[in-house]
Amino acid sequence: MSKAQNRPNHPAESMAGQTKQCVRDHAMASAAVAFGMGVGTGLALVSLLADARPESRAAVAERLGRQFLDAIRNHVPTSLMPH
Repeated sequence: MSKAQNRPNHPAESMAGQTKQCVRDHAMASAAVAFGMGVGTGLALVSLLADARPESRAAVAERLGRQFLDAIRNHVPTSLMPH
């Protein structure tokens, strides 16, 4: 094969390959980081919702939902977005 055939078509493919290799090389550390991020996110949500009054819980949930959807929308190609 030529060098052109071995090269990724897009920089994102190269980054994805590098990320996969890094996770393979550091599996335990990667799992610990993912677990820690999950625990941190869970604690943040619990602290936000635990102190909120019942009428403001819906507002907090609505705001978090909108932020989540906006974050997804910013990363999904327009070709996959509903019209």
